Amino acid sequence: MAVGGVAIFPNFPDNFRTRLAVQLPLYTGGRLRRAVDSADLERQASARDVEAGRGDLVLEVATAYWTLATLSRTEEVLSEGLGSYDAHLKDARNREAVGLAARNEVLAVQVERDRAELSLARARAGTSQIAEAQLRRLLDRPADVRIEAAEPLEAPSPADADASALAAAALEARLERAALVARVAAADARVRAEKGARLPEIWAPPASTTRTRTG
Repeated sequence: MAVGGVAIFPNFPDNFRTRLAVQLPLYTGGRLRRAVDSADLERQASARDVEAGRGDLVLEVATAYWTLATLSRTEEVLSEGLGSYDAHLKDARNREAVGLAARNEVLAVQVERDRAELSLARARAGTSQIAEAQLRRLLDRPADVRIEAAEPLEAPSPADADASALAAAALEARLERAALVARVAAADARVRAEKGARLPEIWAPPASTTRTRTG
């Protein structure tokens, strides 16, 4: 820029240049395709891991629930058994009073009754509370929430299918096994991709577009 023939500052124009280039592989010895296959298999393995984690959580919750149900039923059985021991002990003492039973018989019934009472106390104080706390943790419930098993315990019905068929179905349903199989296949694909590096590569000439603007 000049004023009255005197240059105040020189004119430095701004130049902008953009370039876009595209190069396509014609032959890479199968490296790219096998690398894509390996990545896809790793994705499948990760998806199986997520599904396996969810299945493990469901199984753990079901196990904790039925453990609590079993212990609750155990408390009921022990309570009923303690009532039977009380009745037996009363009958033994009555027979001792009339001379039909010896003292050691009464003491034996007393010992069995005390053992039953101890088992009931342990079931109430420790085991069932631990199972309930475990179930609360898995369900993410507050500590003051009581959980009671509502479904009754029933004997499982026998399976109609053949044992070998059940074993085969169980193997197919194991998600962690499917994840391991996918990872093995992904590793094989990576090995084949690396072996393809020994082969020559052919790439198409780069096609580029350049644009220049001066401001």
